[in-house]
Amino acid sequence: MKKKMLFLWLVLCLNFTGIAQGIQDALRYSHENFNGTARYTALGGAFGALGGDLSALHSNPAASSVFAVSQVGITANHMNKNLSSSFLGNETTTDNPVFDIGQLGGVFVFNDTSGMEGWTKLSVAFNYQKNAYYNDDFSAFGFNPNGIEQYFLHYADGLNLEYLQTIDNETIDELYQYLGEEPGLGYGAQQALLGYQSFVLQHIEDTPTNNQYFSTTVANAGGYEQDVYKYREGNQKKYTFNFSAAYNNRLHLGISLNSHRIEYSERMDFYEVNYTASSTIQAFRFQNELYSQGEGISFQLGMLYKLLPNVRFGLAYDSPTWFRFNEINKQFVVVDLDSDTTNDVLVIDPQVDLILPEYWVHTPAQLKASFAYIAKDKGFISAEIGRKSFSQLAFGPRDDDYFTTLNGRLRETLQDVTLVRLGGEYRIEKAFLRAGYINESSSVIQGDNARTVRSYGLGYDFGNSLLDFSLQFLSFNQSQPVFQNGLTDPIELSHKQMNIALTYSLKL
Repeated sequence: MKKKMLFLWLVLCLNFTGIAQGIQDALRYSHENFNGTARYTALGGAFGALGGDLSALHSNPAASSVFAVSQVGITANHMNKNLSSSFLGNETTTDNPVFDIGQLGGVFVFNDTSGMEGWTKLSVAFNYQKNAYYNDDFSAFGFNPNGIEQYFLHYADGLNLEYLQTIDNETIDELYQYLGEEPGLGYGAQQALLGYQSFVLQHIEDTPTNNQYFSTTVANAGGYEQDVYKYREGNQKKYTFNFSAAYNNRLHLGISLNSHRIEYSERMDFYEVNYTASSTIQAFRFQNELYSQGEGISFQLGMLYKLLPNVRFGLAYDSPTWFRFNEINKQFVVVDLDSDTTNDVLVIDPQVDLILPEYWVHTPAQLKASFAYIAKDKGFISAEIGRKSFSQLAFGPRDDDYFTTLNGRLRETLQDVTLVRLGGEYRIEKAFLRAGYINESSSVIQGDNARTVRSYGLGYDFGNSLLDFSLQFLSFNQSQPVFQNGLTDPIELSHKQMNIALTYSLKL
């Protein structure tokens, strides 16, 4: 017991990666959480043919010229994410609450268009919105016939032994840093080094050019006992600068230029035990931490047309978002080498920030068509259908062998997505009752990560201001491997998210 407590204490006192880009990153940055103003979320975001809402700029940039007067608004969100994980027959559940200001913006309407024949209104708008929240954590555990050696063998096989052994007066930390800086070696060689120096791997031949390795670990009956803990934080912010104009009060045209910012951090803690007495190691802990920051740009084009006084049609195009990412990784290993003493705890903690080379991601473009029927003074129903080209999602630089391989895997794994939004509003004097529905088809070919949203809302018009409330329920499933390479057993995740939004809008 004393040795066990010492091992855990060493783990907890050290810094917390080695998380290479993969399909999960592509999906994380390409999916949204369907956030926005309370009115927008209550109606399922089916605003492409409606406009008149600050978050409607997200659906159709022509939305701003539908406003009758200038307006500003702010939205507070309270989310609770319920995340259930299933791994090797075992299930766990966690709750992750988030409270935040999710939207802030304003639109300025210019009705004086003298000298502009036919153009009846101009609008300029700005909107800040958090399109996604990454805050959650989960744990998974089970007995696995596949051990951590699979991860390290993936990187070690084919790499010469001379890169994994220290020379005179050289420390493991110094070799780790050297591998990270040496062209052609880098991250993969560092992972191999951790596996070799922690005695998980051993060489076939003790020669500098040996490039084959074997595992020194042996599991007891039932397999390796594995515990995985993952903690994630961050969000995706979108800043929209919009211009829209109305022609003869029937045709609305708009353009939006968007600036995006992503901040994401992830800490993964992997623990493995249940080795036989003949195994070189008796307990293994591998901790990884990633901090990622991305900056991106995109644009939107849209039109909205009044076919009849009570019938509207909308069409919009969302360009890909062109992101550039910078990432920092940290990692360390703690190994218990002997089951009978308290002195054989090996710690490999390089204390090195792995500053990865900048890379880019192009997220899917989307084309959307929408329709709305408006019953004067009573309410409306609205529908929108969109198509997102996930098959075009790509990482770069394109001349990088890793990203070339990854992009090939993306094309084999992902498919285009259909996004359907429905919404309805019923007016009772100055009060509003609302409901909405969203269905986004699965973006993965094998498996099902389709998203479904049900939403409800209330609103009240005070004359010079409006107060809106929405209650939104989002659910989807997700499968992700323990590691991107080698040890890739899937962890099945079930997401159930409740979002409460409250928006206050002031007419100017």
